[in-house]
Amino acid sequence: MIKRACMSVFGRNKVRVKRIVTNEEDYAYCTGRFRSLENTLLSRNIVNRLFDADDPGEIFRILTENGFPSSGNVEKSVRNDLIENYELALKLIPNKEYIKALMCFNDFHNLKVILKSFVPGNTYLSGGKDKTDQDSEDIVLSTVDFVKSVGAGISDEEVFLNFLYPGNYDPGVMFDIIRNTGTFKDNENLNTALVKALKAYTRTSDPGDIDTTIDIHYYRQLVVYDDLLRNRFFHEYIAYMADSTNLGILLRLRAMKADPSRIRYVCVEGGDVSLSDIYGLYSESNDRIKEAFRKPCGDLVNFTDKYGTGNTALEFGKAVDDHIISMVEKTRYILFGPEIIIAFLLRKEMQAKNINIALTCVRNKVPMTLAADMMRNTL
Repeated sequence: MIKRACMSVFGRNKVRVKRIVTNEEDYAYCTGRFRSLENTLLSRNIVNRLFDADDPGEIFRILTENGFPSSGNVEKSVRNDLIENYELALKLIPNKEYIKALMCFNDFHNLKVILKSFVPGNTYLSGGKDKTDQDSEDIVLSTVDFVKSVGAGISDEEVFLNFLYPGNYDPGVMFDIIRNTGTFKDNENLNTALVKALKAYTRTSDPGDIDTTIDIHYYRQLVVYDDLLRNRFFHEYIAYMADSTNLGILLRLRAMKADPSRIRYVCVEGGDVSLSDIYGLYSESNDRIKEAFRKPCGDLVNFTDKYGTGNTALEFGKAVDDHIISMVEKTRYILFGPEIIIAFLLRKEMQAKNINIALTCVRNKVPMTLAADMMRNTL
């Protein structure tokens, strides 16, 4: 076991983290098991049948015929299928930090859902007091007062419908703890994100600042996992996610003609394009932006000239997902290692996204030609 130093995401203090070193051979059984599970992924023809279904009942029938849990409805079946596969990965993989890193996305998403559930009808923020200069202790007290003063703005049932599974923490337990205490001390980074997000919201009354702040802390957590694991494929995945996120933010703010200073408060860490370079790109030409992001983001830079017109925001998101799947394709040539398990779970996540898109399209009678444009590639 090797110990090494890295910068903590919880502040400027240095902490010691343990890097788990494993040999490729340690993954032999795990790799073989997940290689065999690749055959359970839905084929393109079956995905097309989902989009062509007459109603949600037909989608559910197709899924159960193809090995999905009979859990009552499409949403529960997809959720339970993901949970089963993540639990298997946690059971078999020698280094569980890889799976925890993937699941932490859901933890931070669920934190957004919980905090935004308290926003409607809020009276705590109406006093007009400027809280920008409060110290950290005052801010923690503010979160308690904020949550207790408003209660949930929507019903518990609506909150639970928006949770993603699986996470490292049960979202229902998270919800109860935050509602009762205004904090989440089970995880220091999540708790810091909670405090900072509500602090940002108290300044602007914009729920979007909750999303932005939590995203920043999510990527800081990914940077810690990246430093801990030191795996080339995992690093490339995180770097691409961060770079594509920052490119999307930059293009969106330029399309909105937002205040140039805004870019300094919304970008995330972990990408190959430095934050200082991104800050300077806001006022640069489209060609300069494409030059900076072409290597880490590839064809995604082609959105630079047209972002903000038509459905480019949706097309951008689809292009990001399709690029991730093209990255996953590279793991086919790896014999043993965590990359095979990560790749399988990423394909499972993309498959779940396709099913949910199909369900939404079927419920809303979206024409197949339009629905097909939203379908993600899953190999």
